[in-house]
Amino acid sequence: MIPVTSSNLRAIDYNPNSYTLTVAFHSGRKYQYHGVPSCMFKQLLCSGSKGQYFRAFIRGRFPAIRIF
Repeated sequence: MIPVTSSNLRAIDYNPNSYTLTVAFHSGRKYQYHGVPSCMFKQLLCSGSKGQYFRAFIRGRFPAIRIF
């Protein structure tokens, strides 16, 4: 997991083989988002506001499962 600076997200990780983005939140919950293109992970990682990018382009657009 890569720690990120965000008021909502704590850390993110990406598996390019399965196109799976893992997001850990400050609340302690962790989710996997499936089918996320690698370019979107890179954009999230480089975004000035990771929470805004996540809400605008990932949450609700890709199937997710809670893993923790």
